[in-house]
Amino acid sequence: MEIINQKYKSLSKFKNDFFSASPFPYLILDDFLDTEYFKVLTETLQQNNDILMGKNFTSGVESNKSISTNSQLPDLVSNIVDELNTQNWVDNFKKLSGIETLVASNSKLANYHEMESGGLLGPHVDHSSEPNLGLPHVLNIIIYLSSDWEVDFGGSTIFFNPTGVEAKSKVEYIPNYNTPIN
Repeated sequence: MEIINQKYKSLSKFKNDFFSASPFPYLILDDFLDTEYFKVLTETLQQNNDILMGKNFTSGVESNKSISTNSQLPDLVSNIVDELNTQNWVDNFKKLSGIETLVASNSKLANYHEMESGGLLGPHVDHSSEPNLGLPHVLNIIIYLSSDWEVDFGGSTIFFNPTGVEAKSKVEYIPNYNTPIN
């Protein structure tokens, strides 16, 4: 079974969309995970919610939020992380971004975040450097995994202006397999 939808094996065709996005380059890739893989993944996560979470957050910016380190991920989630860290995908991201020095992270960063009911994740900047290599952190991939999501729950990704004051763009939470294939 494929992990990533085959239509995204070459991201260079999306380069214009990536660089024309505002307030900074980003892409929205509907159905990023293979439809069957996503279906099995979400069914497994719903049945076996035994992920060992490494840290819980309760602050003015984050509440009812937990993260797990890569070593604690279930295989179906870990497989996504492993796939996106292959040289083929790093090369794919290099072609998209034009950043020839781009490398995959080899750290134990938290790649799985879970929000409980009433959770909050306020405006923030993700870590600014890769902890083991000290290189600037320049690329994130956010994959929405909950298949039974409603817009009223919130959960959108909002991009702010450089000062972090004004919301400039919003990506609604849309589960992978409920989005149309274009």
